[in-house]
Amino acid sequence: DYENENWREYDRRHVAMLEEVVALDPDFLEAWADLSTHHSGWYMEVEQTEERLTKSREALQKAEAIDPSHPQTHLARGDYLYRGLREYDRALEHYQTALRLMPNDTRAMESIAYIYRRQGKMDQHLEQLEAAFRLDPQSANIAANLALSYRAKRRCDVAIPMYERAEELNPNNYRLRLNRAMSMVAWKGDVAAARQIIEEKPKPGDIWYTVGMLIVHLLDREYSEALGWARQFAHNTPPLPDLSTIVVAHMVAQHDLDVPDTPSLDDAARAIQQDIEESPSNSGSRARMAVNLALRGEFDAAVQEARLAVDLAAKDAFSGPGELDELAEVYVLSGRHDEAIDTLDRL
Repeated sequence: DYENENWREYDRRHVAMLEEVVALDPDFLEAWADLSTHHSGWYMEVEQTEERLTKSREALQKAEAIDPSHPQTHLARGDYLYRGLREYDRALEHYQTALRLMPNDTRAMESIAYIYRRQGKMDQHLEQLEAAFRLDPQSANIAANLALSYRAKRRCDVAIPMYERAEELNPNNYRLRLNRAMSMVAWKGDVAAARQIIEEKPKPGDIWYTVGMLIVHLLDREYSEALGWARQFAHNTPPLPDLSTIVVAHMVAQHDLDVPDTPSLDDAARAIQQDIEESPSNSGSRARMAVNLALRGEFDAAVQEARLAVDLAAKDAFSGPGELDELAEVYVLSGRHDEAIDTLDRL
């Protein structure tokens, strides 16, 4: 839900609804647990601030005060440890306890599977997630995550049909279509097929449709067209407040485009810095700043920032390696090609 254009409104309404519920019934454990899980999820995906993490912890403490042994309390505690603190081993213990208390509960099974994925235990992850999907074959979220994991294992032949299944279950989520299109590129380098998937169902105004059109034009080196799509990003698109400024400025600099009236690299740096100040532990923002510094010729500072991004994501064996890719890009921009190759060899 945080991916739609009304993401801040969704957050406000969801929190307000749960806070109203617990104000009416302070002993409603499930509502406190849900509130904690919402905040920890928001912290992980959108807003890595101490204030958001504190809200998750405080709601969790309310649930624990009511019944620390309740399965929903264990799930909320697991979410706080997993999403907020990235303490995967401790989170796993609480998810496993919840599953013992609620055998065949797919929420607990999913959570265990996602911990295994973050730990790099992909076979255990897939076994657990496949079991959850057999119990809940109508879950678009499970189908999408299975597709994501099979793509990560370079099994795009399995991932693509799974993305199609997820789309059938959740046709309004355009990101699923985009991921299916990008899987065609990863599998066969087939940009034309990816473009066809995206263009056969246009959805103007949807961020993921915009991202898809931007990517296929970039892959085909149609930079003017790509720039046009980059300009369409809303200025309040999660998880960055000014995505258009950042993408346009970086694209113009990286591809040496002669385009008047575009944001400067300094403009992009200010937008990224704002995000870093709000979420200093966000590795993605640090990586974007590293690229920005490299494009501005501040190579030593760029490498330092990129290494910090790698360190911040080091616990995550699934998504963390993406920051190594960014470090390699910074080395290339800095002219340090041997170090770029050595970094890519670590992936």
